[in-house]
Amino acid sequence: MINTLQLVIGFLGALCGGIVVALINWARASRSEKTSRKHEFLKEQIAKVYGPLYFFVGLNEALFSLNDKFHKA
Repeated sequence: MINTLQLVIGFLGALCGGIVVALINWARASRSEKTSRKHEFLKEQIAKVYGPLYFFVGLNEALFSLNDKFHKA
């Protein structure tokens, strides 16, 4: 009887410990996933927004420079 009780208590303790470890791993993976998604969003935003914006600013700068040359001539 006592051995059976110890076995049941040991099983329940291992089960609860496993559940706690699984919850901790899930929380850590969730946080890591959130950070990864944020990083990918920012990288995509830089590639799709700021890249073309930099191109057009550089193009406008070149056109203004050309315009100044024509006005000086």
